Amino acid sequence: MAEPSTLISVRSDVAASLLIDGLFDEAVGRLGAELPVATEARLARAEDTAVARLGYLARVVELERFPVARAPVTWLGERLAAQAQDVDALSAVLAAEEPLGKPAPSDGAPTWSIPGPGGHVRHFLALRAVADGPAERKRSWLLGFFVRCCEDAADRGSAGS
Repeated sequence: MAEPSTLISVRSDVAASLLIDGLFDEAVGRLGAELPVATEARLARAEDTAVARLGYLARVVELERFPVARAPVTWLGERLAAQAQDVDALSAVLAAEEPLGKPAPSDGAPTWSIPGPGGHVRHFLALRAVADGPAERKRSWLLGFFVRCCEDAADRGSAGS
């Protein structure tokens, strides 16, 4: 008698929805969390501060949920150091480099270069955050996301790792 399979069939759209919903809901649940003063100032530069805060918190949740997301982002630390850019400047540049549409891994979109669930998940999280607003508001979410990524890279660099 054959062993029953321990695998289940999963629809990718359903799995993605559960992943996105879980990350989004967790970030929304933390909107009232106190953040460092420097972080609050960075997020205040966004056109939509609440959306930027969701981008920032989405990255915080990624770091907690996915061990792979905690891998050092070497290129980001190198870019901070080599170009003498600070977190504010580099996070704004990266947000501007990201396409407003769904990025393909081959596009060179910065969200695909950050360890974690990938650029598509982040694109859909940003769309959820901006709801029915103009697509350009995605830049606010991206700014918040990259502020957290750059802060982490800067902290790792100052710690000598």
